[in-house]
Amino acid sequence: MRTVFGIDVSKASSEVAILVNGERVHSYTMSKNLSNTCQIGI
Repeated sequence: MRTVFGIDVSKASSEVAILVNGERVHSYTMSKNLSNTCQIGI
């Protein structure tokens, strides 16, 4: 079993994805607020 965890960071948000054996099993977006911290939006 191969697991990959990826994060794509931009100014407004960050995208997170988890893949197992090449299939995405979970993904979500973390939007940044005015104090430049991330909030998870599942």
